[in-house]
Amino acid sequence: MLCLKKQISILLAGLLAVSLAACGQTSVSEPDSSQPESIPASSSTSGTDPIPDSEPVMTPDQRALQIEIWNLDPGVCDTHKYYTTILDPFIEYVGADRFEEWKQQAEKDGVLVNIRTFVDHFEIDRDTFLDILKSTYEAEKIYPSFEAYLETLYTNDQLDAVFDGDEEDLRLAFGFSQTEGSMLRNEPAPPIPSMTPEERENWIEKVWSDPDHPPFYLLARYKAIRLVFLDLAEQSSPSLMQTWKELDEEHCNIRTFVDHFGIDRDTFIKTLQDSYELSPELQERYPTVQDYINDLYTEEQLDAIFGGDEKDLRFAFYLPEDYPVL
Repeated sequence: MLCLKKQISILLAGLLAVSLAACGQTSVSEPDSSQPESIPASSSTSGTDPIPDSEPVMTPDQRALQIEIWNLDPGVCDTHKYYTTILDPFIEYVGADRFEEWKQQAEKDGVLVNIRTFVDHFEIDRDTFLDILKSTYEAEKIYPSFEAYLETLYTNDQLDAVFDGDEEDLRLAFGFSQTEGSMLRNEPAPPIPSMTPEERENWIEKVWSDPDHPPFYLLARYKAIRLVFLDLAEQSSPSLMQTWKELDEEHCNIRTFVDHFGIDRDTFIKTLQDSYELSPELQERYPTVQDYINDLYTEEQLDAIFGGDEKDLRFAFYLPEDYPVL
């Protein structure tokens, strides 16, 4: 087991170099309904445009962690849209009746309706897929080139995953959380069970036992820093914000953040309450402000953030013994 824990530590040490540009930018924002959309006609649409391939280039593990941070708030960034949506040009290609027949049967069989299961069922190869989109582009001529049009729909990584990737490739390419279950069948992942302290210790050891597939959804809860807190810190102390951005990513997490800026528990909770009151999207998603806060942090996690020791933090956030929480 010691050897395995060492492997996890090495993996995490490499992983925690992840950063968008500076430590303070590894964050989760409030939903933003003001962003304009440019969405082709489709059978269903939601969210904002997919994130294009961009610098800095992340390793798969770094991207996996970033995806989990994004997915803590569905309003931050929706790269799911064109995975779960079948665009009208594709429906027209196979025929609306055939599409509806397949869709109804897939739902009965527990198969998810998405672009991967669609192209598999109707045996559409990559060249045909692109030809269908080219026909749409030629008819509309909204974008300066086909490549520019394609970038609004799918990245190269997403196309690779749709036609050649496995479930993990699909998850990473389209930005799905590890907690969202199978990418191809209607099999949601089970929630974290209610456990005694001893059972939780065993559970933590079990879920972190494979260094090739760490549970990034657990780590994200500890690493994510909401933009409302970054805004608060920027307004209260620009100089401290500058030193925060200069810290190594390995040391950036919600505990070190509140310590660095001297944010007490009451201010922390009040900031979340204010963000809820100012956000119709949050009010629609959560019946009460307490439901919203409970979805972000358990009481045990708040206790650990504000006064707990390293063991308390690891236990509250389901992190392994060797993880450097401070």
